[in-house]
Amino acid sequence: MDNRSPIAVVGMAGVFPGALDADAFWTNILSKFDAAVDVPDHRWIESSERVVHPELVPDRAVSRRCCLIEGFRFDPSGYQVSADILAGLDPVHHLVLHAGREAVSGPEPLRLNRQRTGVVLAAIALPTDASSAITRDLFAGLFEQRLFGRNHFQPPS
Repeated sequence: MDNRSPIAVVGMAGVFPGALDADAFWTNILSKFDAAVDVPDHRWIESSERVVHPELVPDRAVSRRCCLIEGFRFDPSGYQVSADILAGLDPVHHLVLHAGREAVSGPEPLRLNRQRTGVVLAAIALPTDASSAITRDLFAGLFEQRLFGRNHFQPPS
């Protein structure tokens, strides 16, 4: 039996650092655009001087440079999910929903056999701003209690 089945790529989309869609990403590649930027101060809970170390050591970054997705705005319309639920999702989920919608949208509506349709997601990097904030909110007090026997941390209200 031949396990190889023909496949068809019916759509492609993405949101990238320095490019909010696949066309802009391709243009950046062709023009050799470097989307790396210095990490903004608000992204780390410590100063960059403390976070960055020139050698590979645990819990440190080797560079202050990174590639961030900036300027992306999620449009919650058209999903069969409450806008309130969508608004509460981590931004990485907004990126996935947006890219999925873009991949199958176009001038001609696609008639997809949902039983035979798959999605490939790649190169999603963490942490996001939201996941970092959740980690700080949930664990800062616990770490302080465990390490120092006290808890001065007050989660934001």
